[in-house]
Amino acid sequence: ASRCSVRASSWTRARAATASPRSTGVRTTRSATGCRSPDIDTDLKIYSLEDRKESTLAEDINGGAISHDGKKALIRHGSSFKLYDVKPNGGNGKAVSTAGLMVDRIPAQEWEQIFHEVWRRFRDWFYVENMHGYDWEALRAQYVQQLEHVAHRSDLNYVLGEMVAELSVSHAYIQGGDWETPDRARVALLGARFELDEGSGRYRIAQIYRGQNDEERYRVPLTVRTTRSATGCRSPSSG
Repeated sequence: ASRCSVRASSWTRARAATASPRSTGVRTTRSATGCRSPDIDTDLKIYSLEDRKESTLAEDINGGAISHDGKKALIRHGSSFKLYDVKPNGGNGKAVSTAGLMVDRIPAQEWEQIFHEVWRRFRDWFYVENMHGYDWEALRAQYVQQLEHVAHRSDLNYVLGEMVAELSVSHAYIQGGDWETPDRARVALLGARFELDEGSGRYRIAQIYRGQNDEERYRVPLTVRTTRSATGCRSPSSG
């Protein structure tokens, strides 16, 4: 059988798998600047090594996994899943129902497992073996004692963050987890600096920042041509 090379962005691991006789390459495309999440959707592309042509396998994806034989791809779209045939023009995918799917778990046991897995992840993959000179075994023994006081996943994140912080290294973060948070309204940011106008007793625009107007999410509204705001404009009277 032919080989199928799988290339992806930073949120999934590259792997090689055995593909169908029609040799293909699968990759994701994603535009981003730094660590920000762009407005551009993430697509899954498939490239035929025979025809030298690229096609889109799935659009607007949030993650996924490819089967060991390289023939199927389980793709997550938001909170739903679809199963795709890994081949050019593989179709719209078959919806995978998760209705009624439940798991029986004991949070305290799960949190203990997560704690030790995070500790092992740093032990095995930290960029230097000496762990910046810290006794990583001793730090686990120190922080594992706090597990009995963990009552929520956010508590666990705090304990993990404190343990990892002992390494004094940048770009090592603990975030996320399985807990529900209420929806928050998105508040517009004007991208401007204001100062008090002593004469009128109102605020005026002192500076308008350029922003990243090529991305809708980071657009500065005061720079839009239909907006009449400019440096020096005063806020309207409150009454």
